[in-house]
Amino acid sequence: MRVTCFDFWNTLARSLQGGGASYADVLVRLGAKPETIYPIVRDDLMAGIFDYEQMVEHLCSRLGLVATSIDIAEAVTNWACDNERAAWFNGAVELLNALREQDDKLILITNITAPAWEAVNLRLNVARRFDKCFLSCVAGFSKPDPRVWNYVEWSYPNAREYWMIGDNEADDLTIPTSMGWKTILTGTEGVPLVEIPRIIHRGGGVK
Repeated sequence: MRVTCFDFWNTLARSLQGGGASYADVLVRLGAKPETIYPIVRDDLMAGIFDYEQMVEHLCSRLGLVATSIDIAEAVTNWACDNERAAWFNGAVELLNALREQDDKLILITNITAPAWEAVNLRLNVARRFDKCFLSCVAGFSKPDPRVWNYVEWSYPNAREYWMIGDNEADDLTIPTSMGWKTILTGTEGVPLVEIPRIIHRGGGVK
């Protein structure tokens, strides 16, 4: 049995704005440095259950921003629109179907907020394409915490090999590589989705 795991955002799917951060435009306008936003989202907001307004208010507090109710409402609307208009990348569904035909166990491993998962799963019917979904907002911790991949190994202890596919080297690939997993970097810096079945069949990961 082979276990093949996928990141979601910017690996299999994109948001309305591509990077999934049009809400960040509001925060930057209020004085936030762009590079300071995602670590808070990943470590705090993707590791718990919050609604959009709570998430925006938390970000403003952590970043020391003074936001009006209008600013907060704009960020909330932008965030919701990003998620509600999410779309699969070209070839993503075909890739998952091809791997399922090879009897892979397909696992989704995603850092995602609770309202984002609700929106994208409703829109794209994501969960039905995987044997198991690891959601950071439900688990209470997010990649690159090693417990993410430990959970997969615990769930499938008899697998002959484990694969992790993602677009972010630090969040998606560094830890599973250190655990002996095979990994593939995709996205703008990696290989196209269409090449992934061939790489897996060949048996060598690409970082």
